[in-house]
Amino acid sequence: MRKGLLIRFLILALSGSLITAGVSVAESQRFQKDLTGDGKPETIVAQEIFDESDPPGIGYRQAIETRISVLKPDGSVLAEGSARNGKPKIEFINLRKDRRRQIVVWTLGGMHYTDIAVFEYGDGKLKEIFADGSACPVNANFKGKRPTISVGREDMKDPSWSYADGPYLWNVYVWNGSEFKFDPAKSTAGEISQEEAASAYVDRVTKDAGER
Repeated sequence: MRKGLLIRFLILALSGSLITAGVSVAESQRFQKDLTGDGKPETIVAQEIFDESDPPGIGYRQAIETRISVLKPDGSVLAEGSARNGKPKIEFINLRKDRRRQIVVWTLGGMHYTDIAVFEYGDGKLKEIFADGSACPVNANFKGKRPTISVGREDMKDPSWSYADGPYLWNVYVWNGSEFKFDPAKSTAGEISQEEAASAYVDRVTKDAGER
């Protein structure tokens, strides 16, 4: 398998997002929140989407995505967004310090993988303003003057590094009024994407296998 395809496969496998044909929809979470600041609450629905070939049972069932929908008063869909994986935890935050609210979707998947996605609704669209994920810890502080999202990364250059013991390399993203921007001063490493983290993991596993 070519390395690029292997890296993509690894990200999907770690996060539990390997998708096969056919989907089914689980029961939804429903919220009433004012997303636009007009004093009128919108209806927001979060639904786990499953591969229909993975039927409900006693064991763990992994969702392939969490679908976020903003509904019209008649129940029809006005706007939609999607976050990877399932087991969603939904938060509503106020990044712009006004009456509008943003939607934070935390999801879990695969081998202890955490994803976070932040959406903002406006002009009939649900816009994704941040999305990332890691098999290392992912933390956020939305209550400070400068909200932050911190994404842990693997230190694959350290031969003794492990997911259980760390220490983690931290990528810190700071809200600047319009986006979450990578902050090198607050981070403990240069920015590392999900693809780069997976590539480093593949290189480490390949090297370890060659030395045995």
